[in-house]
Amino acid sequence: MNKKPWNVKMSIDDIDNDKVVLFSTWYNNITNNGKRITKMKAKQLPCPQECIDYIESLYNDGYGLKVLAKEFNLSYTKMRSIFDIFNINIRKGLNVVTPKLRDFRSDRVKGFKNPWSNEDCRKNIHSNGIQGYYTNKQGNKFWLRSCWEYIYAKWLDENDIFYSYELKQYILSDGTSYRPDFFILDDKGNIKEIVEIKGYIKDKSYKVNLLEKEYNINIKIIENINNYCKNYEKELKKWKTLQEK
Repeated sequence: MNKKPWNVKMSIDDIDNDKVVLFSTWYNNITNNGKRITKMKAKQLPCPQECIDYIESLYNDGYGLKVLAKEFNLSYTKMRSIFDIFNINIRKGLNVVTPKLRDFRSDRVKGFKNPWSNEDCRKNIHSNGIQGYYTNKQGNKFWLRSCWEYIYAKWLDENDIFYSYELKQYILSDGTSYRPDFFILDDKGNIKEIVEIKGYIKDKSYKVNLLEKEYNINIKIIENINNYCKNYEKELKKWKTLQEK
């Protein structure tokens, strides 16, 4: 079944397959028998410089680690290790979302690609997973992944609460990464509280538990968005209308 336009993942159309093959050959050789790759091993069997330069150029061009991991047939965690070995600085904070990624996300929901242009979505007033941009009270623009997140962001603005969205990513002990939804900040920009919008999607609850345990962070989980709005159906309609513009 074909993916709907708004669910399509970012990719590199003009990827240099020769360099991908060259990199994969090196990577398979250095990780023979499933051994973990290390800087010491990389010194003993260096990656061709043209591969390193190519990966770094793609990253500097605005492609993220997830996209590069997919194109080079690696997991996200393994691609992070490669960046460490290649001494490529990884973007942090608000710089994680590059102009290229913003443009891709914006184009993905324009015109007929917008979920609201789909007849099934229009009929389903309870469809929560509509994504799109939201500009908060401070003029910061965030890409929100659902109507629930829109309602909560709007509630924060209405109550003059300073916040950022997906501000920081954490690496967990199981090798996965986790980027919580909302970061409540003080007037100096320090993190006061983390809020995760779960709703009916509970398959990643274990990450919340790991993050709290390993980083000693308390996370507030919102499982009922009706506590933050008077009429959910009206707010959903407003959110969909915003994405039509």
